[in-house]
Amino acid sequence: MRLTYPFVLAALASLAMTAPARSDQITGIDWQLSAVDGVPVDYDATLRLEDGGLMGMAPCNGFRARNRAALPELAIEGILSTKRACDRLDDEQRYLRQLQRMTGVRLDGPATLILTGPDGQQMAFTSAPAGDTAPPEADD
Repeated sequence: MRLTYPFVLAALASLAMTAPARSDQITGIDWQLSAVDGVPVDYDATLRLEDGGLMGMAPCNGFRARNRAALPELAIEGILSTKRACDRLDDEQRYLRQLQRMTGVRLDGPATLILTGPDGQQMAFTSAPAGDTAPPEADD
């Protein structure tokens, strides 16, 4: 019985680290995109979740959107963004398309947010320094 006790504790700790996120653990925090489907990204993009919506900075523009689901579920619609041009517009469009496909949120440790999609897609974010996600003025 002594051998199974450490394994049970390790399993419980693992479950606690990847549990669905509570709204108060993930809202109002600036999150910096670090990887998509396990591949590190080479551009800056941020996300801030709020009850009923989200906002952030894509590589070129600020954006806002509605979340029709209650966190930790996601049903993102109506992404509005500013219309600045830059050399990372392809990355921006890819980021916003990927973001719109996400259906859930979970924490992986104290400083990593994972958005998950219906077919196993993942977007990993780390907590960003305060003030990195400015609420944008979205153009309609």
